[in-house]
Amino acid sequence: MIHRRQYLWLLLLVAVTTSATARDKDHFSVKLGTLQHEDPAYDPAMNLGLTIGGSLLRGQYADLGLQLEINTSVIEGDTSTIRKEWEMDNHALYTTLHLGQRHYLKLKAGYIDWQVRYDTEAERNGNGLTWGIGYGYPLDNGHTLELEYTLLSDNEDYNISYISLGYYF
Repeated sequence: MIHRRQYLWLLLLVAVTTSATARDKDHFSVKLGTLQHEDPAYDPAMNLGLTIGGSLLRGQYADLGLQLEINTSVIEGDTSTIRKEWEMDNHALYTTLHLGQRHYLKLKAGYIDWQVRYDTEAERNGNGLTWGIGYGYPLDNGHTLELEYTLLSDNEDYNISYISLGYYF
C-alpha cells in the first residue's frame, strides 16, 4: 500500500520520466553497491537501485539534468551492537552535471528521503540534502558503466555513504 509520503515520490518519478522522454537524452540504470555506516560496529549492507533521468540543458562538454533514484537493501548489514542487523531504503531527486563528451565526471546534489531499519527497534526516518560524484565509462554497445560515491545521510547521529556500480541503458 502506498503511504501519503510516497505519493510525492511517485509524482516526481512521473515528472522526471516525462521530461526525460521529451528530451534528446534520457537514461535508465540499475545500480548495485554497498552502504557504509560511519560506526565501525556496523558491517556494510548491499543495496540495489534504479535510476531514471534526463537532460535539461546540453552543451558541447557539459550536460545539466534531473535524476530520480530509488534504492533498497537486498542484503542486510550485521552489527556488533544490540540492534543485530540494519538496512536502508531511500528515494532521492538530484540535479546532475555531466562533464565530458564520452568519458564523463558526474556531480550531483539533491534532496533525499530515507529510512533505516534495525532488527530490534523501530525504523528511523529522515530527509535532507544529499550529494555525490561519479565517473562514467562508455561501452561499445552505447551503454555506460558508472562508478559513484554518494553521501546518503548526513545526520547528527551518523553518516551513511553508498558506493555503487551502475549500468546505464
